Amino acid sequence: MKSAAAARPLWQAAAVAAGLSSSAAMAAEWTVEPTAELFTLAQQNPRLIAGNDDDATAFGTRAAVRMQRRTEQLLLSIQPSAGLARYQNVEDLDRNDQQLASGFTWQGEHIHWRGTANGVRDTTLTSELGTTGLTQGNFRHENFSASLGPEWQLSERLSWGSTAAWQVERYPGLSGTVLTGSHYRTGSTYLGYNFSDRTAVSIAASAGRLTSGGGRPGSDNASVSLQVRHALSSLWTVDVSAGPSWIRPDDGKTQSGSIYDAGISRTLERGSLSFGVSRRQSPSGRGVLTEVEEASLGAVFKFTEQLTGTANAAMSHRTDALSAFGLDLQEVRYSHADLGVTWRPLATWQLSVLVGGSTQRADAFLRNEDTAHGYYTRVSLGWLGKPRVN
Repeated sequence: MKSAAAARPLWQAAAVAAGLSSSAAMAAEWTVEPTAELFTLAQQNPRLIAGNDDDATAFGTRAAVRMQRRTEQLLLSIQPSAGLARYQNVEDLDRNDQQLASGFTWQGEHIHWRGTANGVRDTTLTSELGTTGLTQGNFRHENFSASLGPEWQLSERLSWGSTAAWQVERYPGLSGTVLTGSHYRTGSTYLGYNFSDRTAVSIAASAGRLTSGGGRPGSDNASVSLQVRHALSSLWTVDVSAGPSWIRPDDGKTQSGSIYDAGISRTLERGSLSFGVSRRQSPSGRGVLTEVEEASLGAVFKFTEQLTGTANAAMSHRTDALSAFGLDLQEVRYSHADLGVTWRPLATWQLSVLVGGSTQRADAFLRNEDTAHGYYTRVSLGWLGKPRVN
């Protein structure tokens, strides 16, 4: 009853925003941008099993369409996509997936609303990478999420905002296994101040509630952080945030920790560089709250008008956030790196080559697994449709 009462003002505000946006959108037109690609994939150890070096090849296709509606006050976007991959002589690796991403922004004179609604339907071959580490099976996985919140410009320098978010994780047909669904609800708020065009500071707070679908006790978590964004120059930008966090299981005592997020980016004449590290709390497919430490490095280089290169590397370390759940999982270590080149000879066609590799180690209670290695090469031919106005 308490959660329903607390959610009522949020949905009332959403209804008001929806009404305003619908009236503003009447005079607008839809912009539609379709895309499609065909690809071939060669993989070594596609299931990321320690000590395995089996090879597999696949052919696949993917299609998406981006639809956008814009008025003076409203920006509405919807992007459905779907893909499939078929493997030669390894049918239990065949898979298909579907995604739907949508969002809106309604802009008023001093306040604007943002909302998102997303859905993903894929398999555990991809959803469990770096989360539970259980990538040996090809089982269905579903994720649904939504968020809504206002941002208010209180003065020329002072702003305030809040967001309510909801996430559901599901594994259809896997009831009674180690993988289990969960519901995760969060609320966050911030108060920001712009000292200058180059420096902004804010204080943020968040709280969440995780409910497991596998009979495990639920848990509450909260955090407070100080965030600073500073432009060192027109080319360099630094973002830093850090603060304490707390987690309390339904049947235990509160445990304290910390979260942080730091990043630096550099704009180049023909590209960009970025580096970031973070620690955060996130649910996993085992129905428990986990602590995730991540580091990432990315680069984009535009060699010519038609030729672009990318380089990316990332690693993560995930552990149970609550020691009481240590029987489920101790840690999952995952790293990934890839190099890519995209050639776009025509405005609507592009050819891409991507080479990469991954490593994963999942250490469970009383069972230490060796590190698994996997590599792949992906070649794709893509079609980029011209925007159509309806």
